[in-house]
Amino acid sequence: MDAQALYHKIRMEEKREDKPFDYVEFNKRDNFIIMNIIYQTNAYISSDDHHTYRHDVDPDILNAETYEQLKPLLIERGIRFVERVDEFI
Repeated sequence: MDAQALYHKIRMEEKREDKPFDYVEFNKRDNFIIMNIIYQTNAYISSDDHHTYRHDVDPDILNAETYEQLKPLLIERGIRFVERVDEFI
């Protein structure tokens, strides 16, 4: 997936009414980055509809080039994101 397609995916998740979007999390690993969309905790579970809420979207795996193209798009739009470096011992 290219940076524009990922940006569009994030924008679509921002517009969801059933699960309030919170931020995007990037987990940097050796040669790739995993992108997760994070939602507000328990904001989408109601007592009358707790069995049918939609699941989170699957994580996306990005290369460094796509990640560097996506970051300015998120900054320009004011979309909050977090960068983490996962180091395994």
